[in-house]
Amino acid sequence: MLATTRADGRPHAAPTSLVRHDRAIWLPSVAGAVRLANLAVNPWASLVVMRGDGPEHVMALLEGPTTVVDAATDDAAAAARRYGREPSWATAWIRLTPRKILSYAGAEALLP
Repeated sequence: MLATTRADGRPHAAPTSLVRHDRAIWLPSVAGAVRLANLAVNPWASLVVMRGDGPEHVMALLEGPTTVVDAATDDAAAAARRYGREPSWATAWIRLTPRKILSYAGAEALLP
């Protein structure tokens, strides 16, 4: 889930896909997305990634500045290759550089 801030200060959160590349998190996006308009005004975002339930639950929260990168750039193309398949629908990529990371793993998730 990616959280951004609207121009009037209200929060906006929406599901997203992502890939880790070059010490950043890259998130594909489409033209006209609310998140892109939000980041044009306030280029900072929070990302929450969760998996599992109960004692097997794991979570990471990352916060940091963002840069919107046109999908036609070399950097975005490199992120797209790491994505595993070409997201032809993506017109832009959001590059989130984590400045703060909080993670949690339930006890069962840590055991082999």
